[in-house]
Amino acid sequence: MHPSPRPMLLRILHRTCYRYQGPVDHAQHMLHLSPVDTAVQQVLSHTLRITPEPAAQSKARDAFGNLRSFFTLQAPHESLCVEADSLVQTQLPAPLPIVAAAATTATAATAATAAATAGATAAAAPSIPAAAPPALSLVPSSAASDLATADAPPADAPPADAPPANAPPAPAWHAPWQAPWEAVREHYRYRAGAPYDAASEFLFASPHVPRDDAFAAFARPAFAPGTPLLAAAQALMERIHRELRYTPASTQVNTPALQALAQRKGVCQDFAHIMLGCLRSLGLPARYVSGYLLTRPPPGKPRLIGADASHAWVSVYVPWIAAHAHAAPLPDDTDPMSAALHTQAQQAGGAWFDFDPTNRRSGWGSPGADYVTLAVGRDFSDVSPMRGVIQGGGAHELEVGVTVAPPEELQALLTNKPPSLRAP
Repeated sequence: MHPSPRPMLLRILHRTCYRYQGPVDHAQHMLHLSPVDTAVQQVLSHTLRITPEPAAQSKARDAFGNLRSFFTLQAPHESLCVEADSLVQTQLPAPLPIVAAAATTATAATAATAAATAGATAAAAPSIPAAAPPALSLVPSSAASDLATADAPPADAPPADAPPANAPPAPAWHAPWQAPWEAVREHYRYRAGAPYDAASEFLFASPHVPRDDAFAAFARPAFAPGTPLLAAAQALMERIHRELRYTPASTQVNTPALQALAQRKGVCQDFAHIMLGCLRSLGLPARYVSGYLLTRPPPGKPRLIGADASHAWVSVYVPWIAAHAHAAPLPDDTDPMSAALHTQAQQAGGAWFDFDPTNRRSGWGSPGADYVTLAVGRDFSDVSPMRGVIQGGGAHELEVGVTVAPPEELQALLTNKPPSLRAP
């Protein structure tokens, strides 16, 4: 058995301040600033500090399971500051359960795309360390070696539960995640009388993510016939990371995803929207994830309070489609985290897998232990950190600062800051 991964403890300060040109007489605001509990993340504490003090305040779950906060200001005010202070314990997520054959297919698709776009470069966010994707395995080495010699099935291949006669001997265990992406697409194709599947809500166009042929064309090199969905999604993530340049201030919050794709540059929100557009345009369910990422300051430089930013990535849903009619029990040498998630996915009928095209990282339930999931939705419009309606105020200035750090380090930084920047 593999040893249990060591958890990571992270504190997040997310400070948002508005300064208005004139007094605001009345205001109502909604926040998505409360991290959620997941299989790889536990919220230990969360506090909202709002100045001026609200006349009323409440919390409720939205349609996607996110925790939203609401507050009302009924007295005139010329500024508003909201600070979310969260303490979260994360775990190293399980690797993508892609067997060797799937990894080989994804590598081939990536290589083909690279050859077609020679000379293309990409830059990740400068303060985020480069990281290779985690190992792609959830099967014993003996099974992986058997599958490594299998070619991707042609477009007219028989169903996954009827392997061709010349296929290599079946390995000891088959992950349900081996189903080709076409099988997942067909699973979600509308059929009268089909049972409801919650993931189908993430198939359709949304305010920031249209379904468009341009997205489908960009994605197709990664989605060769017969490629398992997770392998294809990995290849798509790598193409976005390689061919789009991370360029701060190159887009706005409302920049269309198609425009960001055409100009081949943007920020993490654009990369996430583009990947969503690609997947949904092929008929595959995927959702937007907002959150945070622990970054490293430049070499020789200290971490700065408020120098980080919110982050965004994508979750891809894979329904429980068995690759073969009969699957043996889970291998004994599967790591505990993968085994637990595998069991949960079987009970739930599927699972979400996370992909961060900005930093080329992926995992089961999170791209890494240094990520904190805040909220999920169809796109950014569902999980905007703060939005509201005000009466009065005129023009305004907005200042946002995010700091993600181990608790001891962050407390030390706050101790050395002026009182106005310290957490109360």
